[in-house]
Amino acid sequence: MKWILIAMVVSMVLIGVVVLAGGLLPREHRVSQSAVVAAPPARAFALLADVAGAASWQGDVYEIVPVASAETVSMEPAASVEPTEPMASTAPAAQTEQFREIGKRGAQRVQLISAKSPAELTIARRGGGVAFRGTWHYRLQPVDEGTRITVTERGEIPNPVFRLLSRVIVGRDRALDAQLTALKAHFASPSDP
Repeated sequence: MKWILIAMVVSMVLIGVVVLAGGLLPREHRVSQSAVVAAPPARAFALLADVAGAASWQGDVYEIVPVASAETVSMEPAASVEPTEPMASTAPAAQTEQFREIGKRGAQRVQLISAKSPAELTIARRGGGVAFRGTWHYRLQPVDEGTRITVTERGEIPNPVFRLLSRVIVGRDRALDAQLTALKAHFASPSDP
């Protein structure tokens, strides 16, 4: 009985330390990654703007499912997250709907919220529950080798436990790195149309 009590106290202290450590980290974050892909900006832009087609080139995305209009939620980032520059949208009307992206990182909602072909676009992301919400802003610049794509994630992680896990174990730039690696592989493939 004594060992059970000690184990419970130790567990509660550990949980408290994790919550406290996560609570000391900022809720908001900003991280950027860049890569050069072997494609002109217009082709890279078209691929990124086709939110519904992401499963065809992202290996960590298994399925993209449209969200029924009755289930849509606000995809705007929290007021404390620095907004992206306002842009005139040139995205097709069908791309303004929300999608559920199902993949290695679980399910999250995604929506193309602004686009300026072929230079930049912004996709809102919202993880399951309130684990994460924010935007991925893409800037596309022509270079000799194709297109330099810079992705900037501006996000908020309200839960202190998830905040600590994101910072210490997962790494805030892991998802960006995975997407840029998938983009490079897609455009390096000889079967790319």
